[in-house]
Amino acid sequence: MYATVPIIADDRCKEFYGKNEIFETMVCAGYRQGGTDSCQGDSGGPLVCNGELTGIVSWGVGCARPSYPGVYTQVSYYTKWIESLGCFDYVAPEAEEVASNNNSFFTFPFFWP
Repeated sequence: MYATVPIIADDRCKEFYGKNEIFETMVCAGYRQGGTDSCQGDSGGPLVCNGELTGIVSWGVGCARPSYPGVYTQVSYYTKWIESLGCFDYVAPEAEEVASNNNSFFTFPFFWP
């Protein structure tokens, strides 16, 4: 399953949660009126924007409550750290196989909620 939610500006999100709860390592997404959101059990799932992993489901107040958007780990904040781990030095054998068949897409052996 998936849901479409708008990204919320940091200043706006701080209005909802308080300036001491939202940090530069976070990104918020959701509707002011609630109704659509990530929920318990979604933690670790992706927030994707234009095909790019933008956030990782982290926390919120309840599920889809008005004035409490979902809070996600902002992946771009950690890009240099992720690269320093050498995570991009490894390509899954399944991805190499697809690439060697000259296909224009990659498949990876994991589940996205």
